Amino acid sequence: MKVMFLSPDDLSRFELQYGQYGRRVHAGEEVDRTAGRESYQATEYGLAEEGKKFSIRPLVSGAPTLIELIPHFLTWNDGASFLDMINALDYQASQLRLRQALNEIEKMDSGIAGGICDALEKLPDWASVRFTIAPATRQRLALLRKAPATHVASLCQTLKAELRLSGEEVPGEGCWTALGDFFLTGEAGVFVDPCVSNWSPDANLRVPRLMQIIPLDAVSPNLRDISSPTSSFELHTPEEFAAAARKLQTVMEFVGSVVGSAGRVIQRCVKVVAVGKTNGVIGSSSHYTFPGQVLLRTSVRSTEAMMASALVHETIHQVLYVLESCERFVDERALGGRMSVASPWTERQLAVHSYIHACFVWYGLATFWRRALASGLLPAEAMEAQFSEALKGFRAGNPVDRLLPYREAICPEAMQAVASLRDELLRAGELERQPAVVRGVHPTGSVGLRPVVRAVH
Repeated sequence: MKVMFLSPDDLSRFELQYGQYGRRVHAGEEVDRTAGRESYQATEYGLAEEGKKFSIRPLVSGAPTLIELIPHFLTWNDGASFLDMINALDYQASQLRLRQALNEIEKMDSGIAGGICDALEKLPDWASVRFTIAPATRQRLALLRKAPATHVASLCQTLKAELRLSGEEVPGEGCWTALGDFFLTGEAGVFVDPCVSNWSPDANLRVPRLMQIIPLDAVSPNLRDISSPTSSFELHTPEEFAAAARKLQTVMEFVGSVVGSAGRVIQRCVKVVAVGKTNGVIGSSSHYTFPGQVLLRTSVRSTEAMMASALVHETIHQVLYVLESCERFVDERALGGRMSVASPWTERQLAVHSYIHACFVWYGLATFWRRALASGLLPAEAMEAQFSEALKGFRAGNPVDRLLPYREAICPEAMQAVASLRDELLRAGELERQPAVVRGVHPTGSVGLRPVVRAVH
């Protein structure tokens, strides 16, 4: 007997949201075989499995690689075809890692591997996609060899939750979905809303979603996995979480209205936002082992402009993580040791790889705020402060110059893309603008009268 946790409207939304991953990949494969020649379209690129990873290369001679197209994409001028390929690559890479893990589990215990395969077969397409692309699934697969019993058990529990969510009757205790957006007991009933009340494991739970798409994780066990000995993830009270969720919804509406393509990228590349609190003003982070998961630490002092910068900032990282699932920007072995570069934005010492990410992130923020400034939807001074902060490192010179000592270890296409960023801003006349005065920003990251996002780059 099926136990329905989702309404017909929920099912329709999930089929549209998650089912499109599979359809996009399928459509891309069909189009790729025709080797079409539309300019800057997904038809120009082929996705091929090469051993334990994928490669993605132009099918048309002379076409730019996706890495070379990053600067164009970060002008937020549509970029729909680029985004289609990013989603296709992300899903294909996730499927590859799942297949590889199942082979490893088969060697350890064929019965468990068979059970996982049977469960995957029972899932509808949208539920299979949810499980496969979930950041927590990707992280557990990556760490499988380090603690196989722990991570296999977690995978089985989250699979059980997806089966329940899709209407299958599954005996046993309550369990979390891999995205951390549902906790399901064995019985359908009223869902606890973490914006309204505290939750206990004897009740079903459902988290709110930004734009009815991106889950806001507030209490799932995934939050323990992203904490560290030096940076624990402090949870909001229901009232604080509700206030943060309302503000984030306002921010998403702002981003989508002023730079529509940036809003679409967030909706399609951020799979879950983990929301915690900070004693400061705001903080954000993400990690390549959790592709698609954004950590956002907020407080009552977090402004809409700061939160918009944080979301756009971390979304750009997600796009770069997917691209690097094919080709890393830096050959760490060729560096011959841990090398660092001083960021012209913060003067912090960054690993070479992080520095390259920083260049793309700050460029994407500069182009975003350049377009947002004309909207008048947020206080002009707040938007100008974010824009000025993003331009800061480009005013000091071309950031690529600091990478020259390490160029032999850097992917040539990434080097070329970073080199072009300042030139694009110069051509647009942005570096001729007078920098905004941002008062009250202290070396510790505490902020006074005119805060900007505390950046680690």
